[in-house]
Amino acid sequence: MHSISLLEMAEIESGLQFKMPKAFKEHYARYNGGVPESPNFDPEDDDLESLEVSEFLPLKYPTDDDRTLEKTYASLVARDVLPDDLLPFALDWGGNFFCLDRDGQVYFYTTDSWRPNLSNDENKKRSRKLICGSFSDFLAGLY
Repeated sequence: MHSISLLEMAEIESGLQFKMPKAFKEHYARYNGGVPESPNFDPEDDDLESLEVSEFLPLKYPTDDDRTLEKTYASLVARDVLPDDLLPFALDWGGNFFCLDRDGQVYFYTTDSWRPNLSNDENKKRSRKLICGSFSDFLAGLY
């Protein structure tokens, strides 16, 4: 894992035009990606099952398979798979994403359940599920 500075995070925020919450920056300054010791999360929505984080995407410094948070965001938005108001920061084991919205809320975003009879906008709306109100709440809910 490569550490990342607050200055580097500010540059990434500017490039993405996406403000990262304080708790997010603190977490990334300490870990910058990686596999959580406690990967499970129970969403606030009782209709959703327990979720598991496989890995947090690093900022700036790629994983072995050349992934970063910024590259993932740019690629998904360019392919019109992800709305530009969601920032993917972690993955589950099925390739779905945990994302921040511009208000700092955390969503689970599925990419494996698109329906061909729906438009991209309809699929994107169906794919996003609010799981908690903040990144701090997300971290506190991992077990």
